[in-house]
Amino acid sequence: MLQFRGRPKDGVNGVEVDIDGAEPTTEVDFDVDPRGRQQVGELSLGRTGVQLVGEVLAVDSVRTFERSDGSEGRVANMQLGDDTGRVRCTMWDGMADAVETVSVGEVVEVSGGSVRDRDGNLELHVGEQGRIAATDETVAYVPDPTPIAALELGAVTDIAGGVIEATPKRTFDRDDGSEGQVRNIRLKDASGDIRVALWGEHADAAIELADYVVAVDVEVRDGWQEDLEASAGWRSSLTVRDPPAQADAATESATLAGFGEPDEPADDAAAGPGSFTGTVVQVGSPVILDDGTATQQVETDATVRLGEQLTVHGEVVDGRLHAEQIERV
Repeated sequence: MLQFRGRPKDGVNGVEVDIDGAEPTTEVDFDVDPRGRQQVGELSLGRTGVQLVGEVLAVDSVRTFERSDGSEGRVANMQLGDDTGRVRCTMWDGMADAVETVSVGEVVEVSGGSVRDRDGNLELHVGEQGRIAATDETVAYVPDPTPIAALELGAVTDIAGGVIEATPKRTFDRDDGSEGQVRNIRLKDASGDIRVALWGEHADAAIELADYVVAVDVEVRDGWQEDLEASAGWRSSLTVRDPPAQADAATESATLAGFGEPDEPADDAAAGPGSFTGTVVQVGSPVILDDGTATQQVETDATVRLGEQLTVHGEVVDGRLHAEQIERV
């Protein structure tokens, strides 16, 4: 280890030190990666020459733009995460093309980046002198989403849950005459559910009913009928991941994404013939249907999927509807 003597000064990319001399020392013990790597949680504004290993959480397509000198530039974004957090990476020109070679879930090493500010958030920018490469190292990002019931109007936050509704994509004309696109899904966690509007390229995301989705940097807005809704725009990312492990193995096998314990069955389902129409919010034994105001436990051997709309007819015994006929709505 070396100890340096020098004078600090303002440099092009932050503080620099003019070195006058160096000598070996054993008096200071530094806990650093000898390869010079940083973790997401260690990034700070103005830092350059960053090396980062992380899990690819999201990848955007390459976009072109015209520079002030009339030349064409290229840019692409991706999200990287490790066990200390996540960061948006902006890749320029040749590095933008390199983004198309990586896949969500892959672990990569990015080097030659610099940390900048965008709208109050740190971003890692990597230009032509940078590098990105796949690695066999084990790095995993652990989401820490906000419970849906705790969301507040105007917040920009992360949410996660199972997809219980998904509408087809639709297109629309913007005020400037360009065409936009949007798709709506509904996510449910143990605390509640919320509609999520997927704008632009997010509308093309391969998200289906029963998927467990982590939505990063979504904005909470006023929605239809005074309900809150989440908006996934240009700075958001969406990933389909495995549901988190449940504390109870029996619950894990029957419930997606920690939906939690079902509500009490409908009051009018005490005994005798009955029927119930609702959305499948739990599979296994029992199946749980939710009509928006009440839930109904259903005993059936039929194969059903989360998010399906069903009408079930049968005999109610001890509050459970034993299915004799199932109609898909």
